Amino acid sequence: MAKIDLTPVVRDVAEVFQFEHWIRFYFLEEREEGKLFVNIPEEVVQIIHDHHAHLAGLVALMNQTEIDYNKSVATVSEYVAARLDGDKYEANSVGAVLDSKAFKVEMYVFNLWLKGHEEMLDEVVYGFDGWADMYKQWKEAEEVKAYILKLHSSGTGALDLQSETVQ
Repeated sequence: MAKIDLTPVVRDVAEVFQFEHWIRFYFLEEREEGKLFVNIPEEVVQIIHDHHAHLAGLVALMNQTEIDYNKSVATVSEYVAARLDGDKYEANSVGAVLDSKAFKVEMYVFNLWLKGHEEMLDEVVYGFDGWADMYKQWKEAEEVKAYILKLHSSGTGALDLQSETVQ
């Protein structure tokens, strides 16, 4: 069986999870009895359609709906499976990615970035492109690159993001 390079799948799946986090970060509102709802303004929805058409379907699933942790995870997981698995990428690639060390490291590092920059991100509503650019720049810092490399090489079986494959 041919080997499949999971690097682009990791990147695309992580992007969807990061986008969903961006939505929850800026567009949650509390309504009756403490319930949380996603409320993305129409002008932001239009910007998403114009600049991130491949992610607009997630907006349609989430906008104006009640959300909690379980629904959020289910929605994103179903979205990536429907949009990427067997369509853009070979069947079962998304499942392999969700279980991969590469994906877990990427999401761990993204959450570190969020925690370290939360106060700054709260000051202004940044577009998703802004988040992605700031995150990418942060990951280019030598100390962050070294930490990411350490995460990948820790534990059993060092993992190289550039060459992770599944058979």
